[in-house]
Amino acid sequence: MCQSFAIELLLKFFLALDHPLAKTIDDLKAAGVKLRCHKYSELYDQLTSAAKDKIANAYTTLSGKQTDATGFRHALIAQGDDPFVYWRYVYERTSGFSYFDRQAFGFITDALGKAAESERKAAPNA
Repeated sequence: MCQSFAIELLLKFFLALDHPLAKTIDDLKAAGVKLRCHKYSELYDQLTSAAKDKIANAYTTLSGKQTDATGFRHALIAQGDDPFVYWRYVYERTSGFSYFDRQAFGFITDALGKAAESERKAAPNA
């Protein structure tokens, strides 16, 4: 559950990064950024092409699987479009089993983290 939330937060990091003049959540809202959601696809689709490419490159490096921005989007959504919501309330499920691919989540989280770290290091005040 925590890893799925980390992915959501890292996507939101890139959204904020794409709007360097925004200093508050109201500034981001005024810029048309939709932060109040949990869906990976909605968050990812708001990112710039440059951010998506950096994330996809990090994913390729870490996973050894060649991908582009569209391929990363598919890998991201393959884990569930809103897994944080799903896993947060998994104890409420009344039947059946639920599984997730820990390795796939790891590659996605690590790729987003590495791309974010690279951006942070490249920032003028880092």
